[in-house]
Amino acid sequence: MAHALKKFFRPAGALLFTLSDVSILPVSGSSMKTAIKPLPPILTAHLFSKLDGLLLDLLRSLAPEDWEKQTVSPKWKVKDVAAHLLDTPLRGVAIGRDGYVAQSPGINLPADLAAYINRLNQEGVTVYGRLSPAVLVALMEVATKLLAEYHASRDPYALAPYGVSWAGEEKSANWFDTAREFTERWHHQQQIRAAVEKPGIMTRELYYSVLDCFLRAFRSPFAAFPQSPEHTCRSMFPGNAGAVGISLALNRHGRSPKSRSGISSRRRPSRRKSPGASSPRASIVSPRFLR
Repeated sequence: MAHALKKFFRPAGALLFTLSDVSILPVSGSSMKTAIKPLPPILTAHLFSKLDGLLLDLLRSLAPEDWEKQTVSPKWKVKDVAAHLLDTPLRGVAIGRDGYVAQSPGINLPADLAAYINRLNQEGVTVYGRLSPAVLVALMEVATKLLAEYHASRDPYALAPYGVSWAGEEKSANWFDTAREFTERWHHQQQIRAAVEKPGIMTRELYYSVLDCFLRAFRSPFAAFPQSPEHTCRSMFPGNAGAVGISLALNRHGRSPKSRSGISSRRRPSRRKSPGASSPRASIVSPRFLR
């Protein structure tokens, strides 16, 4: 099981950390009754300006040779990652704020969607990679401001245009979609920082929000294992001052209580399913940061 979860958390070119030590252990029903606390929404909209402000400071500090350094993503150097970080907020705001969606090919399978997204990402890197670092940074100032304003304007408890599929959700609330975008910007900035050896965002305020978001992905793989209904999961992640330990409980159930979805009941009739609850085979409760 640990191997399967570790594999699940290692998409190509993704985070610098992986699940180096994961254990899922059964717990008694009485322990679960006293420990369970539904996971609250992750509110990250207010953090975009800070995170991207640090990105702009980082990019302005780079020497010419730094832009050509290789990142952990095999196909992307520092400038490629920076170009991607410019492309995605512009596309995201165009879609989310303006409702402008470019024509897409027929998408019938998850693999079709992945191929389409990968194509768009590569096209963005190609286009913005042609710019000088100075022009790229100037445009980044505009793009990040638009992105922060857009996410700050969203009702966090309303239905997002797309579900966060890697967390097993067909429908998601805006707060989860915003948190997903926050993790995207955090981990690509971290790739640049690792390449040029300039730390700065492995902080409790920023890093813990990223981990909190990715913890939600445990629900989907956990539901696939024929284990008893209640388990705890412990994992260790690297941090600036040593490992960050996380202990959480996983509860298998046929239908998630609405209070676990983080979606406000005031937005829907009482009998209506909340966004993210369409196929919740398991939920995560009781997160506890050990350090």
